[in-house]
Amino acid sequence: MFIVTFCTGNICRSPMAEYLMRHELHQRGVGDDTIRLASAGTLRLDSRPIDPQCRTLLAKDGIDASMHRSTPLTPDIADQADLFLCFEERHIERLTMDAPTASRKTFLIADFANICNMLRNRGDLPKATPEESLSTIRMNAPLLRPMLPEPEEIDDPYQLDPEDYERAHAMIKRSVDSIVSALVA
Repeated sequence: MFIVTFCTGNICRSPMAEYLMRHELHQRGVGDDTIRLASAGTLRLDSRPIDPQCRTLLAKDGIDASMHRSTPLTPDIADQADLFLCFEERHIERLTMDAPTASRKTFLIADFANICNMLRNRGDLPKATPEESLSTIRMNAPLLRPMLPEPEEIDDPYQLDPEDYERAHAMIKRSVDSIVSALVA
């Protein structure tokens, strides 16, 4: 399975989500051979490091993100991904413009987390492989969406106050915890 987190510059939100998810999966004994992770951005910012404030927040979680380098979305990434997790509606619009086949596998991260929580709370996630869990989640998403809160965007903290970075980090971390719990139940 291949999950891609996707934002604007690929230096704040999407790498935070990628590194938090990798860390959480490793904590649960799930290796990169089971669930591959990557992040990308809409901008063509090749090889920029993660934002220093994001790196600091991840370090507090015990995560070293110093090796991260920004990556623009490529056709290969778009074709190979099983799931795209975005942070704003405009990311979904841009992604589906660049890769129309991605529309059925693209979600706001907080919305996908809400779907995961509802299925888990209802006991509707089978004890299965991560691929089977993802399939169940994606299949049920259109049915559950009307019963869920309005999808929440996670604002870009880039060059804002530390509180903005902390808010984005906390929202991403909450979403990642819900998603990982559903995929590797």
